[in-house]
Order: sequence, then C-alpha cells, then structure tokens
Amino acid sequence: MIRLLIAVVLTFAGATFAMANTHHVPLSLLVAEPVEIRLIFLLMTTFLAGVLFASFSVLIRSANRRRRLRTIKKEMRVAVVEPSTPDLVDGSVEA
Repeated sequence: MIRLLIAVVLTFAGATFAMANTHHVPLSLLVAEPVEIRLIFLLMTTFLAGVLFASFSVLIRSANRRRRLRTIKKEMRVAVVEPSTPDLVDGSVEA
C-alpha cells in the first residue's frame, strides 16, 4: 500500500514537472544551427543519458570485481593444494 502511494505521488510530481516544462528552448550544437525542442525532452534525454552512463559504470565495476574474486579464489585453491613451505607441513619446526 505504501509503495502504491509513493508511486502515485511520484507519478503526479513527474507529470506536473513535465507539464511545467513544455515550452520550446533552443538547443545549440557546435556543428549545426540551433534547433528548437521542448525543454522536457531535453531534460529527459539528459536524465536517461546519465542513467545509462551510471549503469555502464556499475556494470564495468562489477565485472572487474568478479574477475578479481575469481583470481583470488584460484590463488586460494593453489595455496591450499600446494603449501608454500613443505618443511612445516607435518607441524615440526627445524631449528
């Protein structure tokens, strides 16, 4: 019930924001003449580009962490199978 209420409030706020930003603004690119587009389209495009960039960044970070974890697990398996100091395997210490 709380989620539905939050969804309704956010939808209403988003619709109000969209209705308040319907006027045309000039979008000036470096290589072309300025183009008149609605402000809400410019804002939403910028927002979606930010979401895509953040998602891509998280995806790359996650892949790097998985690769690092795989390497650490492999090193741990090698360390357990082959002890680095064979003299100390039986627990005795030579002095």
